[in-house]
Amino acid sequence: MVAAGVSYVQTVHVLVDTGASFVALTFEDAERAGIYVTEADFKYKSRTANGFARIALVDIDRISIDHIEVRNVRASVHQAGMLHVTLLGMSFLSKLERAEMRNGRMILEN
Repeated sequence: MVAAGVSYVQTVHVLVDTGASFVALTFEDAERAGIYVTEADFKYKSRTANGFARIALVDIDRISIDHIEVRNVRASVHQAGMLHVTLLGMSFLSKLERAEMRNGRMILEN
């Protein structure tokens, strides 16, 4: 995934998670992508597999995977150390024409 913040582009490795409502960024991946949040921004709660987590909500200008590009994607940033891999959730996947698994491969169409 390539996330573009204010005018900053960074490659981020993700796990596709259709059970995640939003793209969920680790704190570290968010910073690498030029998305900075402060402690005061963590004013929302999210239910995760490990219980509740405090998150900050952000909008990502553009997310690209190969030739697939989605703009204006809502995302959450988790507090440092609380999420170990960035999740590509439904705020990205639901904007696609098609997202499916077939013969062990994920097929994305925009």
